Amino acid sequence: FFVWLDLDLGNKVMYTSEEYIDLILTMMIIAGMLCEIPLIVAALAKMGIVEPAWLIKYWRILTFGSIILGTLVSPGNDIASMTAFAGLILGIYFVSILMAYIFYHKPAVKPVKS
Repeated sequence: FFVWLDLDLGNKVMYTSEEYIDLILTMMIIAGMLCEIPLIVAALAKMGIVEPAWLIKYWRILTFGSIILGTLVSPGNDIASMTAFAGLILGIYFVSILMAYIFYHKPAVKPVKS
């Protein structure tokens, strides 16, 4: 779409194969690292370090953080790619909440002996 828009506006598209491969590799590495977040949250929830209630309590802050992170890791300067990456990160955050609910076990409370 954006290549078509550039051509429609009269701009010359000058991509090289090296730039294209670099962009694809960078996006693959970033997406791969982001997709590990639910697994890390699941492991932390299984150990009792992260609680699902904590993830839900601070969702506003983490939504803002996902927008900032999406802006930093997006490959372009256009709003569409920044929004797409922020949406991807936010979706991964909600999957992380689901994984925390699945794997979190409340610690057993031992009865107090009198």
